[in-house]
Amino acid sequence: MEPKESLQDLFDREDEVRKLREGLSRERLILVLGLRRIGKSSLVLATLSSTGQPFVYVDVRRAYDEVSRRVPAERLYEELRSSLLRLSARERVLEALRRMGVSLESVKVPAEELAAPVL
Repeated sequence: MEPKESLQDLFDREDEVRKLREGLSRERLILVLGLRRIGKSSLVLATLSSTGQPFVYVDVRRAYDEVSRRVPAERLYEELRSSLLRLSARERVLEALRRMGVSLESVKVPAEELAAPVL
């Protein structure tokens, strides 16, 4: 199951969302810790999405190597590069729409459409 990306999809997390928003406004580093599968990624993604600010989310699990039980630098780099390409494409689309006088709260583009470099 993929993490939630909207605050409306979270249940009973208002306190955590408030704390995370406060931390985002004044901290340089925030750690979200907890047991597996309790919604840490959903909390972070939904809160960041609600701010309207651009962000890059890298799911390190995709880079994890089960054999070595490590995250190789090359795989982490590729995940970060892929995330930055998606952000860049999204921001270019939003800027083009802004220039045309169109305002959108959020634009969701399937990841596979953003995987190819934009020329």
